Amino acid sequence: MITLVLVSTTINEDPLPYTEAMAGVHCDYWKRVMDEECVSIISNNSFTTVDSQESEELNVKPFGFRWVFKTKRNPDGSRRYMACLAIKAFVQTDLVSHMLLLES
Repeated sequence: MITLVLVSTTINEDPLPYTEAMAGVHCDYWKRVMDEECVSIISNNSFTTVDSQESEELNVKPFGFRWVFKTKRNPDGSRRYMACLAIKAFVQTDLVSHMLLLES
C-alpha cells in the first residue's frame, strides 16, 4: 500500500520588507535573485523608463513598487530563493495616462 503525503514547499521564514531581507543572513541570495528579476524585466521590455520631464509632458505618474520575497524548498531539500517586483498599479487614476506610459 502506498501512502501519499502532501508537503508544503514554502518556508515560513521569508522576510517581509526589503530592509529585513537586506539585513538578514541570506542577503547575498536575495540580492542575486533581485538582480535576476531586474534582468528579466529589462530583457522582456516589461516597462519603459521615462525621466521626470517626459512624465510631466505625458501627464503620467510613476508606479510605486515593493519587493516580495519567497523561499521555497526544492525536492532535494535545498532552498530556492525567489524575489518578485510587485508594482502598485492601483495608484494610477487616469486610464489614458496609464496606456500612454505602457505604449511609449
